[in-house]
Amino acid sequence: MVNLLKDEKSRYLLQHKNNPIDWFPWCERAFKKAENENKPVFLSIGYSSCHWCHVMAHECFENKETAKILNENFVSIKVDKEEYPDVNGFYIDFVANNFGSAGWPLNVFVNHNKVPLFGFMYLPNSQFINLLKRMLDEYHDEKFGGKRIENKFSLKNISYEEAVKLLKSIDLNKDSNLDGPQFPQACLLLYKLENGFNLNEDLSDLLTKGLFDHIEGGWFRYTVDPTWKIPHFEKMLYDQATLLLLCAEVYKRNKNELCKYAIIKTISWLEQHMKLPSGLYGSATDADTKDGEGHYYTIEKIDEIDAIKLFNLDLCGVYENRFVPWINFDFYKKNTEKSNEIIERYKRLRRNLGSPALDKKSVMSWNCFLCYSLFVCAEALDNNLIRKNAIELFEKINKYHVGKNFYHVVYDEKPFQSQEYLEDYSSYLLLLSKVSQKMQPKKVIKLIEDKFFHNDRITNTTSLIFDNINLWQDSPFPSGGSMLLNALLNLEYHINKTLAKTLGIAKLAAAYPYMFGFWLYGFKRMKF
Repeated sequence: MVNLLKDEKSRYLLQHKNNPIDWFPWCERAFKKAENENKPVFLSIGYSSCHWCHVMAHECFENKETAKILNENFVSIKVDKEEYPDVNGFYIDFVANNFGSAGWPLNVFVNHNKVPLFGFMYLPNSQFINLLKRMLDEYHDEKFGGKRIENKFSLKNISYEEAVKLLKSIDLNKDSNLDGPQFPQACLLLYKLENGFNLNEDLSDLLTKGLFDHIEGGWFRYTVDPTWKIPHFEKMLYDQATLLLLCAEVYKRNKNELCKYAIIKTISWLEQHMKLPSGLYGSATDADTKDGEGHYYTIEKIDEIDAIKLFNLDLCGVYENRFVPWINFDFYKKNTEKSNEIIERYKRLRRNLGSPALDKKSVMSWNCFLCYSLFVCAEALDNNLIRKNAIELFEKINKYHVGKNFYHVVYDEKPFQSQEYLEDYSSYLLLLSKVSQKMQPKKVIKLIEDKFFHNDRITNTTSLIFDNINLWQDSPFPSGGSMLLNALLNLEYHINKTLAKTLGIAKLAAAYPYMFGFWLYGFKRMKF
């Protein structure tokens, strides 16, 4: 049995094509069916490398009893969050504001007008079935079906003087989160670097501990503990792009050898594991393999003294009785040849395990930002091979993502048709500031103004109904607005008129600096 997802290109949606649930992809036909049959919509949002999405899929969405309840009483829709970042952000905002936290899998009950009623993340199947029955009652009791979205989200503009005052009040000495999972804050660290902060402790956490893969290279998405020991083992392209930029900017200032180590290792990993036949880069690699979550990235207990010292096995994290390698960088520098021999040996062991799967979706903004970062890395290290890689990627972006419109997602060298997003246009403009311009920046700026500038506001998507605060935040990836600001600064354009529409972000950035790091980086460069 297959459902309507069988014809989709998204790896995440295809993972659900054999579910007994009558899934629809995101489309108006599904909402029309819900209206005609007076049924609530069960909307489930995730992405292919999401571990807990896989767990819930196995426990709930493959269950025939659960499927029967959904098929008879709901219209079920599956969404790849990377295809529709505005839809994802809109419902993330609803769930976080109403229920305290949000993540993936993101499950939301909505009506045929897309108005949300209730949202949650992972639930075991017994609790999920109980919730389905409860939602049916609430949906009809509250006469929820006729409600409409009235999304009037916009940033209120403030004066230049008020923005200056707010930005000067930010205290960067406060840590945002010393407990719980630790996510890399590349954008905020760029801002701190611009402010003259010493980042040695931050770099130690990001580059020598469990967040970084010291055998093959590349950063994991986050660590599940506050001391950077145990990662959540998926790797996202956007993290590689932003953290490469951070390392390059640090290296330009002080020739930090640890940053050079991370740059070289990560670019090598990207070339071998994330590069697609098209020359673009995929979006993510899985945390799971056939041997279980994280098994590929961890090592067994060993007796070899040099390996124990190199990987800091006396300090590093232990996951499922296996070690998460760190790097003793002092040992590595003093014993480089021996250290590389040990690392190569563990690389060979990994080849026998089979690499984690790659999501072959190319996201334009992530590829543009990676390309921009590669150019900065090439400048910092004076490395012609990295520069060549950057030029080749720029050519592929132009070939596959730039056409009649800027295509947010490309599969198998063909564009996926969805909304248009400011992040794709502004990341491309940022990239143009580093290359000989095939498309003149003024032309891209005009496109941005025509598509996303309105009388009273800038929007991040051509689908105005789903514009939301998440699309303005720089966590974990720079927002379309902040990339636009930094691109204009790079190009030395007169930006007062443009910036007037975005000064309102300063109020949010001052209150939540950890969510608006690339905005703050741009504001600092403006010399507020």
